[in-house]
Order: sequence, then C-alpha cells, then structure tokens
Amino acid sequence: MKRVVGIVLIGSALLLILAGCMSLPGLKLSATATIIRVEERSIDTLEISYEIKNTGDLGIDYYEIYFTGKLSDGSTISDWTNGLNVLPGNTHADTTYFSTGGQDVQEVAVTKIILKNHEYDREVTIDIETPQWVPVPYNAGE
Repeated sequence: MKRVVGIVLIGSALLLILAGCMSLPGLKLSATATIIRVEERSIDTLEISYEIKNTGDLGIDYYEIYFTGKLSDGSTISDWTNGLNVLPGNTHADTTYFSTGGQDVQEVAVTKIILKNHEYDREVTIDIETPQWVPVPYNAGE
C-alpha cells in the first residue's frame, strides 16, 4: 500500500511539473514603439511613420499602437493603428494616418501599446508613463 501511495505522489508531482513547463510562465510579451517621422498630409491628416520592436520572448500576433496629439490650447486628441506578426527580436516599420479633424496638432506621442499572442493566449497592455513627444512635422533622420 505504501508503495502505491508513493507512486501516486511521484506521478502527481511529475504531472504538476510538466503542467508548469507547458504553460511557460517565464515567456514575456513586450514591445516598444517609436515615431520615426510625422508629416502633415492635409488639413485634417498627419502621416506618422513608426517602428515597433518586439522586445519579448513571444511572437506578437497582433498589436495596436495608440497615438496622442497635443493641440496648441493644451488639449489632446487620439488615434490608433494596428498590425500583425512581429517575431521576437524583430522590428517592423510601417506608416499610419492620424485624423486631426482639422485641428492644429503641435506634438505627437505613442501613449499605449496592446500586444496579443494567440498561441499562449496572452494579451498585454503597455501604458506609456512618460511619452516621447515629437513636434509636428518631425523626422528622426534629420
């Protein structure tokens, strides 16, 4: 009887260890987003070129990047973009259009990033506590 109980306990412990390995709790889903260029395209549209870098261990299957624009009176407006498939360690560059509603946007920043990995059923929201504001227009290469 003692032998059966010992085998059951060892088997249970082994199952718990394997279950812990399968969930992979140490894998991280994270990224940074950087504005590379901002140009006024029309009276109510900014063209924003950005890069998103996967700084985690998991692939990013889907992302959303939220931009906030500061107006001359100090108020703000927001817009967002989304994209797919950024592997760990990779950087993806893209362009989006920010609707200003005809308002005079002075500065723009990334203020939130949402990341999703479907394989491990993970979702992370990154609220940028200290946004990196860039002027409108802006070109990081100059």
